[in-house]
Amino acid sequence: MNKADLSRATMRSFAKCVIGVSRQRVIDYLDTFPGSKEALELANGLSRDDCLVAAELRFSEELFRWSLYDELYNSNFRNHDLAAIADIPETDFVGMTKGLNAEQYQVVAIWQLGECTVRAAPKVSQTLVWSPIGSDSEAAAIQEIVPIVSGCVNKDNEIKFSKAVLRGVMAEALYKLAMKANGAATARGSN
Repeated sequence: MNKADLSRATMRSFAKCVIGVSRQRVIDYLDTFPGSKEALELANGLSRDDCLVAAELRFSEELFRWSLYDELYNSNFRNHDLAAIADIPETDFVGMTKGLNAEQYQVVAIWQLGECTVRAAPKVSQTLVWSPIGSDSEAAAIQEIVPIVSGCVNKDNEIKFSKAVLRGVMAEALYKLAMKANGAATARGSN
């Protein structure tokens, strides 16, 4: 496993521990808008030394959030029926962007990209999120999903993602759609 994959696996392990210790606080955190003052305060409150598997962990709120979604989807929806996604109405992303600044708009654009990709290729998205970090199956799923992601991006734009971001975006979209399919409330301020 290369250094970047080891870092992703460490963050995922940290997220799993934090969920195990503070599940409701994690859900409350995911109910906040990414990057908001409230989100940062709650993220800081979730930081636990007893969950660290290494002496030091580089912390990115964005990657932490996506690691939480990755872990929650994997632990809650191992038997998720992907066919149920087709019955869920599409999210009104345009309505969400009213009054947002450019940075907040980008968050909503990422949510839209994630949902578009998961709806276009639910099985590949799920395979990516279920695959072990740094594995050949993850690499194969990434290869398969990149053209689908490209189809969800305006052809005048170009977007580049790291493996961590791509996996995180798919995990978040899958988790939110699975929650909607189960009739559960999803995160406030998000899709």
